[in-house]
Amino acid sequence: MSLAIESQGTTVTWNNTPVAEVVSFSGPGGVAGTYDVTHLLSTRREKRASLADEGDFSLECNYIPSDPGQQALLADRATRTVREVVVTYSDG
Repeated sequence: MSLAIESQGTTVTWNNTPVAEVVSFSGPGGVAGTYDVTHLLSTRREKRASLADEGDFSLECNYIPSDPGQQALLADRATRTVREVVVTYSDG
């Protein structure tokens, strides 16, 4: 039995505004780096995780100039404004 979910019905919102006609998306592909915490009493190299970098998130849409969600994306991109993106999968 597959654990895959249907993607039909998945929505993307940008700053609480739905983005129309999203075709696909990818990301985030986050990773956390490490830093060395080895000291004079260490018996081996010691490392700790650094802050996570959530990476990039991209989406592909059918361009609709009048869509408020797409207008918000373009306006925020032009002003380099950081906002919240929420992907709601069809299974909730």
